[in-house]
Amino acid sequence: MIYKVMYFLCSLDSSCFDRGHISNTMGWVLHYLVLTFVHLALGSISYDTSPSVHATCCYGDAHYDHGDVILTLPKICLQLVCNNGKVERHYFDKPGDENCCEFDGQLYPEGEELTAQCVPMVCYNSCWTPVGTIDDCCNHCCLHDDPHIYTFDGYQYDWHGICNYSVAQSDLTYYPDVAVYSDFVACYGRASCLAHTTFKNDPHTVITLFNGAVFDLIVNGESFHVKPGKVQTVKSSAGCHPVLVWRTLVDHPDGYCTMLLGSSRLVLQHCPHRLDIWAHPSHTGDLDGLCGHFNFYVDDDFTNRNGEVHNLNYWPLAFPSSWRTDTQSDYSCKAPCYDCHHETTTNPCNVTSYEWERYKTMCQDSLGPIIGDNEQLNTHINTCAFDVCMILGYGEDQKAVQFWLLELQKNLRVSTDIIKKTKKFKKTEHNQYRSP
Repeated sequence: MIYKVMYFLCSLDSSCFDRGHISNTMGWVLHYLVLTFVHLALGSISYDTSPSVHATCCYGDAHYDHGDVILTLPKICLQLVCNNGKVERHYFDKPGDENCCEFDGQLYPEGEELTAQCVPMVCYNSCWTPVGTIDDCCNHCCLHDDPHIYTFDGYQYDWHGICNYSVAQSDLTYYPDVAVYSDFVACYGRASCLAHTTFKNDPHTVITLFNGAVFDLIVNGESFHVKPGKVQTVKSSAGCHPVLVWRTLVDHPDGYCTMLLGSSRLVLQHCPHRLDIWAHPSHTGDLDGLCGHFNFYVDDDFTNRNGEVHNLNYWPLAFPSSWRTDTQSDYSCKAPCYDCHHETTTNPCNVTSYEWERYKTMCQDSLGPIIGDNEQLNTHINTCAFDVCMILGYGEDQKAVQFWLLELQKNLRVSTDIIKKTKKFKKTEHNQYRSP
């Protein structure tokens, strides 16, 4: 069109391209006409900028958007997918293939490994099976007993506050897309114990685990029981969720803990009186909470919800208090904490050095045979002595102490199991208990 305009203008003066000059008057006239005709030409062109609309699919009693996976049949490596109003068959490779596995909407063939996860899984006979190791590229956070905390980057501290706190979450807000929250209740006087934990794998998958019944979960408000044996996909009335779950044995034939592996690339192990979390390196710089700021650098572990970094201390107050959530089941936890601006708190175990050594001896006799020469576990002697101090200081008798020592033995076996499965132990200079 533009070329036609130019040709028309040139026909007014056939020498417009031949002569090297043109009169000023004619030049301005031609210039005006060119702009006018080009504007009219371009104005006549219309563009369709509206987004393309694809038809939905009807399958059974439900409607699905274009691109949605309607049904997955891993046994025959088949998925039914909505394609612009039509339900189409999508095979992993070709019809006749068998024994695929599914995770987060994708099919994997027999023998394929689920990559980019802290606990490697392999597809075998249409079931995901743990390889039996933990990827040493992932960092590990642990909360155990009442509780003693080890951050992702290797710092150890004690926090005995009650209420609900963010253990690890994907940003500094109160409503992150990915998060792990734990609720702590008072026990043995000034100590606190783990009551329940909520794992938010994604905005559509919220799973709650309870300390007293580790195999009975709540998924989006609905009950879900973790059966012994094979790895299962977490389900609710909304369908399958991108989380795998199974029981871990740890010397118990029917299982002792529940393991959750999510598409968020977080892995949780929930045991009685204990919570373990593994974070994939893809979360570097993006996880915060009681487990510290995850970035392979310990000195900024105590980053609060406002992004401010507190000094490391075995008895912190301001840092963990900043991670209290705005969703509390205990009414008293909704009140402001006026003393929580202080950097540190005090050790609630107020005993003589003689009594402290006596508690350590009790713990050494109980836990020492399990620890053996494994220096990585020596901190359990001191944390055990603290627990004994809390129990006796609360007025309980030796029977209660012996019961708790048996629980600590089970907990310690979980630690030894983790060390065996992890290819490499990351030890730092900070993971030492500060005794009274």
